[in-house]
Amino acid sequence: MIQTKATINFNKKLNAKYYQMSLTCPSIAKGALPGQFIHVDVASKKVFLRRPFSIYKAGGRNIEILYKIIGAGTEALSEKKKNQTLDIIGPLGNGYKTEEINKNDKVVLVVGGTGIASLFFLANRLNSKKLFLIGAKTKTELVNIKELKDIGCNVKVATDDGSKGYKGFVSSLLKKTVKKEKISYIYACGPKPMLKEIARISKSHKIPCQVSLEEHMACGVGVCMGCAVKIKEKESFEYKRACKEGPVFNGQEVIWE
Repeated sequence: MIQTKATINFNKKLNAKYYQMSLTCPSIAKGALPGQFIHVDVASKKVFLRRPFSIYKAGGRNIEILYKIIGAGTEALSEKKKNQTLDIIGPLGNGYKTEEINKNDKVVLVVGGTGIASLFFLANRLNSKKLFLIGAKTKTELVNIKELKDIGCNVKVATDDGSKGYKGFVSSLLKKTVKKEKISYIYACGPKPMLKEIARISKSHKIPCQVSLEEHMACGVGVCMGCAVKIKEKESFEYKRACKEGPVFNGQEVIWE
């Protein structure tokens, strides 16, 4: 874990709500792994706590994040300009486990909303067949599909309103997919109801599944216990911190409440 001042290379608007930011921070870029995140001081008088953002890309001296304006913190971040600096801590958390994946496996990556940030980084590191399922309310919320295709992903889209791709939830698209194709592994990141359903599908089809939980985090380093989640442990459960032991967990071990 490193705390550093990172210089903004760009902070570009992708659509009405989504932005992509590049930061120069070689000490963090060097050690970042898919599934990890940074904790950002957005430097606003309106925002007291840092905000967590999944690492979208990491290489050389730079990292990138992908974020959606949903409150005062991300609103403040969207106003930052090139060459300004941000105080960031990272890389934080435990990322995705990929040791069992080989080039002959077919891996499905399932995202909803800003979950694309976490799983793009993973997809870019996987040396396997990659099917990327993206869920959104409507087509105007879809971002960076071309970038996914450029790194070798077969991309399929599900929109709630049917404005692009499959009409319905991305979890329903996954259910249809696992019935038709031999899938070796599932990775998912997005809203908790989506992850709960994906974990259920993976269990019923006996497919290993890892999920990245989007929990509210205050400290980001495991002290405040504000992001604790219930994880199965033998015949009972134990609390684990999304920022420390997670944010990635075995989807079939999470107690979904």
